[in-house]
Amino acid sequence: MKSIHASFAVFFISLLVVPMHAQEKQVPFFPEQEIMSIDKNYAKKMSFFTEYDNFVEARLFLTPEKTYALEIFYEQNDSLYKERTLLTLQEKERYLDQLLQQYAAQVSQRTGSVAGDSTSGGEILVLNQKGRSTMLVMNTISGLGYYGYALPLTFQVEDDKAFVGLYMLAAGASFYIPYRMTQHKDVTLAQASLNFYGISRGVMHGMFLGELLSKDPVYDDYFPSYQSQFWTDLQYDQAQKRYDAARDRRQSVLFGMGMVGSIAGGITGYNLADRWGYDGGSTSIFQMWGDLGTISGLLFSDVFDFYDNREMDAVFGTAIATSFLGMAGGKFFGDSRNFTLGDAIVYRSTVALSVLPLVTLVDYFDPDDATTYAVTGLAGIAAGGYLGWRATLNRDFDTSDGVFVALGELAGGLLGLGLGYLVAPDFESEILLTSATLGALAGYGLMYSGLQKNALTLNSLADINLRFNPMGLLMNQMDQPFSPALAGMYNLASLNMRF
Repeated sequence: MKSIHASFAVFFISLLVVPMHAQEKQVPFFPEQEIMSIDKNYAKKMSFFTEYDNFVEARLFLTPEKTYALEIFYEQNDSLYKERTLLTLQEKERYLDQLLQQYAAQVSQRTGSVAGDSTSGGEILVLNQKGRSTMLVMNTISGLGYYGYALPLTFQVEDDKAFVGLYMLAAGASFYIPYRMTQHKDVTLAQASLNFYGISRGVMHGMFLGELLSKDPVYDDYFPSYQSQFWTDLQYDQAQKRYDAARDRRQSVLFGMGMVGSIAGGITGYNLADRWGYDGGSTSIFQMWGDLGTISGLLFSDVFDFYDNREMDAVFGTAIATSFLGMAGGKFFGDSRNFTLGDAIVYRSTVALSVLPLVTLVDYFDPDDATTYAVTGLAGIAAGGYLGWRATLNRDFDTSDGVFVALGELAGGLLGLGLGYLVAPDFESEILLTSATLGALAGYGLMYSGLQKNALTLNSLADINLRFNPMGLLMNQMDQPFSPALAGMYNLASLNMRF
């Protein structure tokens, strides 16, 4: 009888002192700079962990006991070792301060100042340059793909040697200038992304503005029919030269404004990402809405018959205005919550999928006026904006999950399009669009329904998992020495809570 009472006593006591599953949360070394881990390259640049000859990586974790676990990985004798040190809050702060002092000494030795460009009011600040290599690569590609051609065309260079020289100069400067300017500055992934967005879209905005500032020369203004038929060859050649010069000036303005817009956009994007404190997800949302704004402007121009009436100034002006309105909307949505990059990809996929069914439906009516498709596209963008927001509400999709949703939609659409092409007797747009739409909807639906379960629900307060182990009663009554390997079997119950 006493053994039964003892068993129940052990059972209830065990419930009161339920062992928690130890979960350690990774925390950043330097939260303001978002330095979650320190790898080999970053440690070398910042002069961190110099006491390890073959340093690999360092991570910092917060334990359930509110202490900090510093894990340092290094190589020795062709093997990977891990050194784990438990630190109190004060010890952690002192350790990080020592790292900062090592960095300050390295900067001081290089620049001759106390802490170089990384100081602010005596406080030593480390650098976050995770996006610097990406930024430099994209700037170099911009130089090779646009600046190299735009610079000599802007100055109307006709000599082949001078043209090639200016091309090389612009291409080289597109790497070297950002390299020098960001050598001792933060370059986050969001800054690199928004920098390239400004560079690429700035070309378009600059050229659109150039279209508004300059006029395309009209041939009849230089060769009036009532007069040119009586011209001599010399008069005709002079008129041709004036006409060619006017076209060259217009080309110069367009390429020059494209360069100005691109450079200004790149600098603005870099600075705004830093000022707004954006991450990859919010940056992608901002970019998406900016592009949707531009597309909407071009569609609105068709709705208002700007193309038919050859009112190109209205087309370019509308596109510029709606593009910036779209970016303002992107800023609003980006600030509404912390989007992950996976959320942004799912959002984009939802917008694209919202347009396709409406266009397919309209195509069955075979409208004579193409404006109907423009109105449908605008309606699809508006619907996609809402549906994309709902699809990502209270969820955090991983980047890989977002990519899978986008690929599922793309693969389904291509599969449906291929089947429609095989089934359709002729090249019938209704059948092709219908099969592509059904395939895209199926691919998106299958991927989203399966992967949304993995997304963290943001409004849930806690995930509680309580388990009972009846075998614990028997294990606690057995006269056998305690075995660490069977420690879990002695627990009568376990409680796991995730916040």
